[in-house]
Amino acid sequence: MATYKQIEISQAFGVFDDILDVRSPAEYADDHLPGAISVPVLNDEERARIGTLYTQVSPFEAKKQGAALIARNIAQHLEERFHDRPKTWRPLVYCWRGGMRSGAMAHILAQVGWNVAQLEGGYKNYRRHVIAALETLPAKFDFCVISGGTGSGKSHLLHALEEQGAQVLDLEKLAQHRGSLLGKLPDQPQPSQKTFETRLWDANRNITESMRSKEEAHDYRYFPDPDLVPMTVERAWIDEIRASLPELPDAKCRRFVSDLGLPEYDADLLTSERETAEWFEEVVNAGGQPKAVSNWMMGELMKLLNEENRSIADCPIKPSQLADMLKLIENGTISGKIAKTVFDEIYKTGKDAAEIVKEKGLVQISDSSEIENVLDAIIAKSPKEVERFKAGDEKLIGFFVGQAMKATKGKANPQILNELLQKKLS
Repeated sequence: MATYKQIEISQAFGVFDDILDVRSPAEYADDHLPGAISVPVLNDEERARIGTLYTQVSPFEAKKQGAALIARNIAQHLEERFHDRPKTWRPLVYCWRGGMRSGAMAHILAQVGWNVAQLEGGYKNYRRHVIAALETLPAKFDFCVISGGTGSGKSHLLHALEEQGAQVLDLEKLAQHRGSLLGKLPDQPQPSQKTFETRLWDANRNITESMRSKEEAHDYRYFPDPDLVPMTVERAWIDEIRASLPELPDAKCRRFVSDLGLPEYDADLLTSERETAEWFEEVVNAGGQPKAVSNWMMGELMKLLNEENRSIADCPIKPSQLADMLKLIENGTISGKIAKTVFDEIYKTGKDAAEIVKEKGLVQISDSSEIENVLDAIIAKSPKEVERFKAGDEKLIGFFVGQAMKATKGKANPQILNELLQKKLS
């Protein structure tokens, strides 16, 4: 059976015919490896749906449905994107962490017969590499800083220098921004911070160090003005600036895992955008249990926001409202199923959970005698199902639970319902 190998980030550039980013389009747009092309195995909506299944149903169900979607999307790429690739084609595949998405693509491509590799650790490992490199890479070069007011010709000068073969690092071009007066470039969105850092790293990586100086050769001088004086930046000043920075995404992600007990998958998603991480922490600070908050944010909340193409900054639900709703679930006032109805109403109306529960009569039924009466009526009407269950057809437990929920309009306490049902049918 054909196999594929995993490679480290240091081996990723300059040796592959194509770099394939199999993450969702939104993940690719936020940032990607230089030169990578987007071939998602799950689109944004599919990724959100599978993520919801993973957190709210089970990892098994998420993997089962995700595998079907991934297989279908890979087949489409084979027919539409890779049909003309020769046998000698050598692609590198990566996803977020070097897991199932890139593994599935690499496995299929290897079975076809291509010499494929998977990036170990995925984009996350690449991101760590970039951040570490930006700490040390710029120190290898001597920079001559070109500065001046808007319209003074800085960009024109840089372009002229570049055309003459000079090593140029145009920060405004990398940021797709032309200073405070003109702002961003027309018809071009400004890149995310991650994309800017990737471009900065890539630009520095492709700059060669000078082999000999032509400082005294006047033919190589571009203007007669005196050189800028050397600038020495003291380490203490750098440390002072670093200490004043807000908590960075990687550090926040580690804290969410170590201090709040979140799985790394949840922490990665929640810290992918500053606003999302801040919204999450507000809910937790208002009393929400971290894992429960994460489940609702990555599932129901992101689904509603994506449907309306809204960002978390434009979310109609306040963090405190989600925290209050989660408290109603914890104290047994409402069930998880009822909570979905309540959540949708909070999103649509802006009302608080307690108000919605009271208005719609959604308080969970936790009275054992009331639930027992409902079960007695259902069992009395279903003698054949009772007989089949006692004969070993245990899947019928779902039938009785469904009937009870239907009779109580979804308000029966699931735990009490299941305990009573097991006793009555045993």
